[in-house]
Amino acid sequence: MIRPGISLLLASVFAWLLVIDASLARDQGAREDIEQKLALTRSYLDSAIAASITESGSGESRHLLDQAREYFEQANDALRDGHLLAAQDKVNLSLQSFTAAGAAKLKQAAASAHRENQNRSIRAEIDSYVESFRNVSAEKGSAAEAMLDDRRLSQLLTEAERSGGAGDHFGAASALREARQLVVDALIRIRNNETLVYTIEFKTPADEFHYEQERYREYASLGRQLIDAGEIEIWRVQKFLQVKSSADHLQEEARELLDDGNHEAAITRIETAVRQLVQGLQVLGINLAM
Repeated sequence: MIRPGISLLLASVFAWLLVIDASLARDQGAREDIEQKLALTRSYLDSAIAASITESGSGESRHLLDQAREYFEQANDALRDGHLLAAQDKVNLSLQSFTAAGAAKLKQAAASAHRENQNRSIRAEIDSYVESFRNVSAEKGSAAEAMLDDRRLSQLLTEAERSGGAGDHFGAASALREARQLVVDALIRIRNNETLVYTIEFKTPADEFHYEQERYREYASLGRQLIDAGEIEIWRVQKFLQVKSSADHLQEEARELLDDGNHEAAITRIETAVRQLVQGLQVLGINLAM
C-alpha cells in the first residue's frame, strides 16, 4: 500500500514531467519556427536583390543590408547556444533590415530615373543655347566663336554621357550643369559684346529700343527654361518671379513711353527692366554680367 505522502510526491513528479514535456514541445516548436525564418532570411541575403544592393545600392541600402547580415549571424549564434528568445529577436531584426534595404534601393532607383529625365531636359537646354550662340557668332566671326570653350564643353558632355551610360545620373547632372553654365556665360558675353557693336550701328532710337526688348525676351525665356527644368529651390523661383513681375511692369511702361514718342525715356526704362531680369537670373544661379 502506497502511503498518502508518497502518492502526493509521485503526483507532483508526474505533473512536473508533464510541464517539462510541454515546455520541450514548445521549445522544439519555437526552434523549428526560428530555423524556418533563418532559412528564409538566408535565401533573401543570397538573392539577386541583395547582390544588386551590394553592387549599386546607395550608402543607406548597403548599410541596411550589412545590418541584416549581422543580425542573421547573431541569430544563428543565439540559436546554437539555445537562446531561443534572442534568436527569434535577431532573425526578426534581420528580416526587417533586409526589407528596409530593398525599400531604400527602390527609392534610389526612382530618384535616379527622375534625375535621368531632368538630365535630358538640361541637355536640350544646352543644345538650344549652343544653337543660339552659333547663330550670333556666325555673324561676328572667329573672335566671337572663341568666347565659347568648345574643348571644355565637349569634355563635359562626354563625361555626362559616360556617367549616364554607367547609371550614375547624378554624376552626369553635375557635368551637365557645368556645361550649361559654360554655354550660358558664353552666350551672355557674346550678347554683351554685340550690344557694344550695335550701340554704334543703331540707326534710330527705335532700333536700340527693339534690341533691348529682344534681350529682355531672351532673358525671360532663359528664366522660364531654368524653372521648367524643376531643379531650382522654391524660394529661388519665388524670388525670381517677384523680380520678373517688377521688370515686366517696367517693360510695359517702356512700351507706353515708346508709343508716346519718348524714345530716350523708353530706352532707359527697358534697360532698367533688363538689369532687373539679370538680377533675377542671378538668383536662379546664372552668373550674368550686369
